[in-house]
Amino acid sequence: MENKRVLSACKLAAFLYSLCTNILAPLLVSIGREFGIGLQKSGGMFLAFFAGNFAACTVSGWLVGRFGKVIVFYGSLVCMTVLCGIIGAAPSFWAVCTALFLLGFATLIMQVTAVSIPADIAVGDTASAVSGVQAFCGFGALAGLLWSGIVLALGVSWRMSYLSFAAVSLAATIYILGVKFPVLPCSGSGGFREMRGLLKNKSFQPTFLCLFLYAGAETAICSWLVTYLTESLGFASLEASAVTGTIWGGVFVGRLVCAKLTRRIRPAVIVMSMIPISAACVLAIVHLQGPAVCVAAVVLGLSMSGIWPLTASKLVDDERYDSGTTISIAFLFSYIGNSLVPYMIGAIGERVGLAAAITADGLILCLLFLVFSLSQTAIRQRIFGGSVQLEKEG
Repeated sequence: MENKRVLSACKLAAFLYSLCTNILAPLLVSIGREFGIGLQKSGGMFLAFFAGNFAACTVSGWLVGRFGKVIVFYGSLVCMTVLCGIIGAAPSFWAVCTALFLLGFATLIMQVTAVSIPADIAVGDTASAVSGVQAFCGFGALAGLLWSGIVLALGVSWRMSYLSFAAVSLAATIYILGVKFPVLPCSGSGGFREMRGLLKNKSFQPTFLCLFLYAGAETAICSWLVTYLTESLGFASLEASAVTGTIWGGVFVGRLVCAKLTRRIRPAVIVMSMIPISAACVLAIVHLQGPAVCVAAVVLGLSMSGIWPLTASKLVDDERYDSGTTISIAFLFSYIGNSLVPYMIGAIGERVGLAAAITADGLILCLLFLVFSLSQTAIRQRIFGGSVQLEKEG
């Protein structure tokens, strides 16, 4: 029973993390208008937030190894609540950016611990645990967009998005502090030495590449699809945003389903089935019109849902490394993909058109399928090759 409450607390934290991350996008224009800055400078707010994410990726493994996952989890929740309140009351643009950097740092650490704690207590069922927690990131992304959208639609200041979230986060933090977490060992591992060991481990490198490709492709399609639908297909802004929202809705439902499927089907088989469907949906979008685009978006969300959590769970399964460190590395490569691939897709769109850019994103998913397939083949060869060698020696 207690483990169920712990899992629920971690799912709530994952939801809050993703909601908090996605509050900002709809508010850029309003924040820029209040402080008298243009769109280019407003983009610095995203840079500040994700710079905090990157910084946290490099030290989160050390923090959880030094202080313990539960303590770090509690601390990150408190920091998120306080920082959102500070943003809502910030007197200047630079104060907003500074608080966003710290918020990015705190929320990434919260996400690392929210994923690694269930992975630690779900012995032999890490894929299901990771997928179940990550499902609520999809729900949180959708909620974050709606949260800010509702505030703006009501004609209220952008500050209320963060102030009202801080109030909700405070209530959630009080609830989570009342949950009795199991005693998790404070191993002292998870430092830079262990991180270097992970990065040098050749058996993990294909997984890192897969996470990079998937995260980049996911962020690129969600970032540029609205622009493509409005500029190329004549969708209204609200309609185009709703299509993107259906992708995140599909991700949420799909990850809940994957959490159940992994108890009957190997995670690698699920991922191998999902990647081609995702690629086909993205490649098909540029040839579709009207309601067919919405159908493709729903299928895309469902098919993308299990790729990241089930791929990342392969890292957590390795008992030689602390789960906090492995999840940190998984996020690190994902954020690199989040940063580079959408930029590349945007450059293609500017030079040869958005349809070609969307197609290029689909081809990245095809490359992901190739890399993942080859990595699985290499694993099978090592396993069966080792078995044959043992038989010969016997």
